[in-house]
Amino acid sequence: MFAAWVGLAVFWVGCSAESTDEGDTPEPGDSSSAQVAMKDAIVYGQQGGDALVFFHGLGGAGGTEAVSAAKATLGSSGSYFIPGITDWETPARTDGRVDAFLERASPGRATLSGYSAGRKPVYRWLAAHLDDGSVDRVVLFDPSWENWTEAGGKGGGEVVAQWLERRPSRTALLLYTNAAYVPATKNRVSRTPMETFTMARQAHPELFAEGEERLSLCYVPVGHGDVPRYFARTLQGDLSFCRPDPRLPR
Repeated sequence: MFAAWVGLAVFWVGCSAESTDEGDTPEPGDSSSAQVAMKDAIVYGQQGGDALVFFHGLGGAGGTEAVSAAKATLGSSGSYFIPGITDWETPARTDGRVDAFLERASPGRATLSGYSAGRKPVYRWLAAHLDDGSVDRVVLFDPSWENWTEAGGKGGGEVVAQWLERRPSRTALLLYTNAAYVPATKNRVSRTPMETFTMARQAHPELFAEGEERLSLCYVPVGHGDVPRYFARTLQGDLSFCRPDPRLPR
């Protein structure tokens, strides 16, 4: 079973003619291969159980670990969907397969999540489903750089904050490494994840109120490519590995 805060995690990516941005070029821990790195992994468990949909990074990064985390977290009663996607699909705005999975799985609790470049479809799904009740929680694993064309020009942190404000029962978690602070070197319009989440923190302080956090931050001092080893523990509610971030204001 998921812990109380965990539901359905979605790393969601589809097809688009949109050009790639700095965050979707080869990045730490990701391959630049444009081939499908893995096949779809989809399992339907008991209706009303927890569910997990997980979108990997470029080159299939984190895909294998996502499948293992789904099995370890859900057991035999839950449903999960880890789609195998190509790198050029990552800028997609929609993916009907995700909505179809959610409808058929009919989960009791659901979380939307993404690793690395998988942040892009997560932000867009949230922006398009602000009033949709099919997802309860968002979990982002070290999202990569953003550009100003994502989610209607809003930063990822702002999109998550707006989604949270629509329903008081919703929660979100950002697990990040030092890579979240490293600026893009090739694309000056790119923004680091911590830029957008810091802006959201300033604009929506109520979401970060001590003891009542609905948007939680988990800093892990490891490399970007080491993040997948924390998938299962995070989804199961074990955040004992999180460390204080000396760069954040107290």
